[in-house]
Amino acid sequence: MQQLFWKKIEIENKKSGRPPKIEENVNLTYLIDKNKYIYTDGLAAFNIKDLVQEERSPSPPKTDGISFKIGTHKRVQSPFGQNQDLTDYVYLLEPENNTWSIHKTSGKPPSRRTNSYVWYDAPYLYVYGGVSQGKTMSDLYILNVDKFVWKRFFYLEGPPGRLHFGFATQGEKKYLVGGSSMPENLLMDDVWELSFENVAWDTQSLELPGITWTKLPFSNMPSVKGNSVIQVNESELISYGGFNKQKQVLDQCLLLDLVSFEVGQLEFKGQSPGPRAFHKILFVKDNLLCLYGGFNVNENQIKNSEPLNDFYLLDLQVCHWQRPVVGGYIPTPRQGFAFAGNQNEMHAEICLLGGRVADGSIEQCLYVLHELDMDQGEAWDIRNDEEKNKYETYREVIKENKSAKIPTLTLEYDEAEKIILEQKRQLGEKEKELKGFQSKCQELHNKAENIQNSLDERKQELDLKLEQMKIEIAENNQSSEQNQETIDKIMQLLVQERKRRKLVQRKIIFLQDAFRKTEHYILELDKTFLKGTNEQLLETTVNEDVLHSLEIKKQEHTKFIKEFRTNFEDHYKKEQQVRQQLKQSKIVLTKFENLNEAYKRSLIKEEKLYFDKK
Repeated sequence: MQQLFWKKIEIENKKSGRPPKIEENVNLTYLIDKNKYIYTDGLAAFNIKDLVQEERSPSPPKTDGISFKIGTHKRVQSPFGQNQDLTDYVYLLEPENNTWSIHKTSGKPPSRRTNSYVWYDAPYLYVYGGVSQGKTMSDLYILNVDKFVWKRFFYLEGPPGRLHFGFATQGEKKYLVGGSSMPENLLMDDVWELSFENVAWDTQSLELPGITWTKLPFSNMPSVKGNSVIQVNESELISYGGFNKQKQVLDQCLLLDLVSFEVGQLEFKGQSPGPRAFHKILFVKDNLLCLYGGFNVNENQIKNSEPLNDFYLLDLQVCHWQRPVVGGYIPTPRQGFAFAGNQNEMHAEICLLGGRVADGSIEQCLYVLHELDMDQGEAWDIRNDEEKNKYETYREVIKENKSAKIPTLTLEYDEAEKIILEQKRQLGEKEKELKGFQSKCQELHNKAENIQNSLDERKQELDLKLEQMKIEIAENNQSSEQNQETIDKIMQLLVQERKRRKLVQRKIIFLQDAFRKTEHYILELDKTFLKGTNEQLLETTVNEDVLHSLEIKKQEHTKFIKEFRTNFEDHYKKEQQVRQQLKQSKIVLTKFENLNEAYKRSLIKEEKLYFDKK
């Protein structure tokens, strides 16, 4: 009986040799003839400060009369006007002791990139496409892992650059299916065949001509991206999962016939993985595939969803899915990880490297999935008693039965179950505390709402009062303007009254002068008349009638003078009254102006206090 176990290996510089800094969307490929893994891609610069001279500068390859040097770091001019970093170093992983080493490469290396597709056909490592400098690439490079020399294939016609495509590399010919453009995210429905029949492998040139891209005439191939493609025989491909044009995740396995160019659907039995995209599929053994991870939600829901970490096996002979029991350190859900399979019959395993986990970091760990026999002592039972004594369950059983045999794995599971129960208890307490905090938070939220409501009501009241104060200020300003107009009219009347009084005063002065002159003249007449009477000078000329008329005029003149005096005294009294009224009006006006100024100051002070509070 076989059991699958995950083993977690921390990547440490001191114990692991020269490991890389793991990035997202890189590649780990198994070199089956060398029993090693090779790590490629990534955007970070290699740390080469501790390399020895031989690792920094390997012997350059010989060419037909051309010699060149390889520096520690290359940059070439891109056709888009930007410098490109080159992949002139690679990392190798020894699976026996999990140590890393770094190797200098020469030739024509590809630019630094991510999301490329990498496969190995001894002795060549192939690197196709990917994203470099923010652009999708459609170039193809090979690395001779015996000489660590890069070369590039030269071709004029081929598929346009794309991302999230499926690539079947199991047969002599390779097949590219679907994908999407960047940044438009336009899905593609084309199928391309890649042939190496006419390649001159022995040439010394760093540019290799002879590969052929052929677009196959599939008429009913749906547009898809994020799918996985495997070649099951010389004439058939299968494509599993992916997203369609409506951004829906697909639960389908398409069968692509390379002879009739028809697309059909395969039906499977067993426990299917269900809808899946951005997953990984590998050949484990002949006719046995494994599927790991991916997403089972629509494309527009990925940002708010967590990737999967489940593991499935597909037997192609009977078309049956199964989900085996997997133990050990199961990797947490992640995306953008590297996935490689070791098909060595003596030591088969699957490696998972890096990936972006839930907290957004790139995990610097290697996970290895391998098979263990249930009776293997190292995995199950063969542990000394001192090591088993650390488990409380073992100590209790030994007290009752000293000859009891308890598998170490059982003890570990029992201990793990106790830890889980304790963690559940602590989790329950934390949940109670959380509910209490949530209740308090709700109370504080309600109080905050009440305070906000009271503040809003108070603000409305203050706003209403402010509007009323503004209306009162406007009315008072209008009244003040009317009072000012009244004052202006009073001042005009006062000016006219002053002019009239001056005119009357002049008349009075003139009349007084005339009165004095008239009175003097009358006195002179009286004197003359008396003198003439006494001296009898007027008898011949003045008779009684004349004297009588003079007496009447004298009485009239006296009466006029008395009336004039009475009128003058009346006018003088009225003038005194008008002066008194003007004086009182001035006092009232001064009080009104003082009151108006005080009111304005109070309004300004209240308005300032209101806005300060607001």
